[in-house]
Amino acid sequence: MLDDLGQQNFAHNIDSLFIQPEIDRRQRAGMLPDRFRIRQCLIRLPKGRPPIVEFNNEFGWRVKPQLAPTVDPASMALDRPVYHHEVAAIENVYPPEVDGRRVAFICLFWTGYEYAAVFDFSPNHPEFDPKQEFELGQVIADHLQRRMVEIAVRLSKNTQAQLRQIGLWPATSLLPYPISHIVERVGSGHPDEARQILIAHCDARFIAELVETWQPIEAFRQRMTLFREAATTHSSQSFIATIHTLIPQLEGVITDWLLTVVNADELKRSSTSKVRQFQELIRPIPRFDFAYREALEATCQFLLEGPPLQSFTRWLDKIDPSFPGRHPIAHGRYDESLFSEENSIKLFLMLDTICQFMMFYEARRAAFDSDINDNL
Repeated sequence: MLDDLGQQNFAHNIDSLFIQPEIDRRQRAGMLPDRFRIRQCLIRLPKGRPPIVEFNNEFGWRVKPQLAPTVDPASMALDRPVYHHEVAAIENVYPPEVDGRRVAFICLFWTGYEYAAVFDFSPNHPEFDPKQEFELGQVIADHLQRRMVEIAVRLSKNTQAQLRQIGLWPATSLLPYPISHIVERVGSGHPDEARQILIAHCDARFIAELVETWQPIEAFRQRMTLFREAATTHSSQSFIATIHTLIPQLEGVITDWLLTVVNADELKRSSTSKVRQFQELIRPIPRFDFAYREALEATCQFLLEGPPLQSFTRWLDKIDPSFPGRHPIAHGRYDESLFSEENSIKLFLMLDTICQFMMFYEARRAAFDSDINDNL
């Protein structure tokens, strides 16, 4: 590990030895595009040959993917393009090569708030064994996984209207898959298939395991008996009871959590005002990944403008059945289409999304407080 000065010197050396000379060469040759920005850079260092410097989309990685359940591995021919919705996750990454031989390399990439670097100079050492395990593969795989999340959120934003029609938003536990597949289906005009993907993915076991991840947040932990019973009820397909149990907890967990962050006299009164207050508290947290920041905006917009808090002022008002609305259900309006397995799943997903943002906030706040204490 390098200290701060070591990191600065390393970054300076990479820039002066490899990046800036390549930029200068491209500028002289008229090969540098307008508004050129470095999002990522791979520098391969084959022994006895000039370095190979590539930027942004000029290079890729050989990866070991976890394919989506709907993809037949036998269909993945070498010359066949792989689409975003066909990959559920990146399990590992293979090391860079030149002419089929593993080479030393340096890789830089933008994380959303700073540049990170990984490097491996071992292939240039005389004692290097080309069969040794590539230890940095998982680090790069994690980076590519974050890129997949970013792409999934961007695609969700592009199809926000279609997602809204089936009562969905970029739920954090569905990123990057299966939201990528759901987006592909609604974008292709197949909303019913998108719904089936959601239901198949979020089975009873998925829901039960999801609920257990909420315990780090006190507002959720104190309701664990309620949430576990709701998960059990959901697994028995008693969706009317599950939805009636969960619908008031959307405001409940937000209210109790806000009271751990703001004074009681600062707490907003209406449910919509509480959602906005929640959004304003989460939005400025430091080192908040761009993808999840965008997901926050989409989630709060869905809560504020979509069916969860839809108005219900007259008994015969039309109800949006794509997501359980708090007001019609609380007032006893009965519409069979509201009480489906799909809508029960969506309530668990919305609670989970809210919980995830609370965890982001508390983790960043704890890290910030730790940094302050270290500097005292």
